[in-house]
Amino acid sequence: MGIFADIPADLGVALGISPENAALLLSCAILVSLALSIVLVGKKFNLIGTAVPMVATMGFLVAVGWLPYWVLLILGLFIATQFGLKMREPFGGN
Repeated sequence: MGIFADIPADLGVALGISPENAALLLSCAILVSLALSIVLVGKKFNLIGTAVPMVATMGFLVAVGWLPYWVLLILGLFIATQFGLKMREPFGGN
């Protein structure tokens, strides 16, 4: 196993939880720290400026095996919905 695969297993042993739960815990910690850094550095909320680093990080976490792929799919649906709501205004939607 690679270095990235050993981290959740070791954390799971240390906390007394399964490696899958430890991987989700690590993924959430990485994503929250990234989101907080984006919020603290940015002047105002920007959907694209926030979504691109978050999706890239989630893609990395899926590739490493710490995050299930369906979480990335749900985020994609959420971003598409938000983008659709923003595009509704210029085209005369309510």
